[in-house]
Amino acid sequence: MGPRGRLAEAAEAAGGARIVVAIAAPWLIAIAIKSKGAFFAESVGHDMLGKVSGGQEGKGLPPGYYLGTFWVTFAPWSLLALLAVPWTWARRRLDTVRFCIAWIVPSWLVFEAVPTKLLHYTLPVFPAIAALAAAALLDNFDRSRERPRRWLTVAAVALGVIGFGALTLAVAVIPWLVGQRIDPIAVSLVPAVGGLFALALHLLLRGERRIGLAAGVGAAALLYVGTYAAVLPSIDGVWVSRQAARVVAQVRPCADSAVASAGYSEPSLVFLLGTPTKLVHGAGAATHLLSDRACGLALVEDREAAAFLDSLGTATPLPLAELAGFNYNTGKRLHLTLYRLPAS
Repeated sequence: MGPRGRLAEAAEAAGGARIVVAIAAPWLIAIAIKSKGAFFAESVGHDMLGKVSGGQEGKGLPPGYYLGTFWVTFAPWSLLALLAVPWTWARRRLDTVRFCIAWIVPSWLVFEAVPTKLLHYTLPVFPAIAALAAAALLDNFDRSRERPRRWLTVAAVALGVIGFGALTLAVAVIPWLVGQRIDPIAVSLVPAVGGLFALALHLLLRGERRIGLAAGVGAAALLYVGTYAAVLPSIDGVWVSRQAARVVAQVRPCADSAVASAGYSEPSLVFLLGTPTKLVHGAGAATHLLSDRACGLALVEDREAAAFLDSLGTATPLPLAELAGFNYNTGKRLHLTLYRLPAS
């Protein structure tokens, strides 16, 4: 490539950078003004650096975690991604393939290196993986040149079945694990989704791509629609914030009672209870009740209960309700108590 070509590439890169700045700058300026810089201090100085330096949110996990869970998170197409590896390597010098590789590999290595790991962190690289898998499939994995070896096909099918099967079975057992009940819809999804996925595998291995992909999409659609439309909404223990909002609406002493939550700080709680909600520790919840004896409410998780009660001094709180559930962000069970101070 000559000097003119390199100058043209540099100009294109600069143009792309200007577009990114034009999109992001208004929001960054607005949040900086609104928060007086506190947003960046918290998000970069505390949240991001906390995830990089140690396992935040109870998710300090070793490298390899995302590779091990990929067969579930990318299901039902994780098997196609594995089958596409030889095809991708053979075409690594093509600009489009190189772009996808540059998109996937550095990001993936960073995600694996950072101690804090949550399943959704790798989602930004999934479009590139999907593009390579789709291109390889449309090319029939170029069977005339780089036909996947039999062992690779067996490994891909086995890992694909394990991943999608685990996801389907998880949906069936979650109602029991969280609420100790059997959900007939969740149970009925197992044979229906499993049958469609088995059909998809059979057709894809025979080379009938269109019908095979349709069966796979049908299996995924049935699982996700059934899960998000029927199974999860019926599990009260998953929606701790929803429980809290319902209880607060029933027992609040004043129409404008504000809640201080200690040990449970999900954003959904603020959305449902309103912006006056305070996300604090045990001592902060006690201070909230003492400063608003008539109307204040405190939602306290068991781990913060000792600090909460100690900070109240001689005041004795009145328990109004107890909530139990499962925080899917941290993977921990929760038990919370809603308190107020008795009227003097």
